[in-house]
Amino acid sequence: MIAKKYRLREYEVSRIFKKGRPFFSEFWTMNCLESRGAKNHRMAVSISRKHDKRAVQRNRYRRGLYDGLLSALRTPADKYFQCVFTLKK
Repeated sequence: MIAKKYRLREYEVSRIFKKGRPFFSEFWTMNCLESRGAKNHRMAVSISRKHDKRAVQRNRYRRGLYDGLLSALRTPADKYFQCVFTLKK
């Protein structure tokens, strides 16, 4: 679990899905939106039940992504972003 200041709320996630810019990789889709006046990056991970029925496995994917990106979340930057990661099937 990441610190609360790095997490997005549910209404922010839906706003990013509507207004954010998508970026695609082989396994993930990332929707980003620049956040003006923010002091750090914020993120959320969305993994649906169609990827795996077991919540334990979905949480394992989520934790792996959080661990990989935690150092990037803590790095100071000129612009800060709100990002939502979605696992591709």
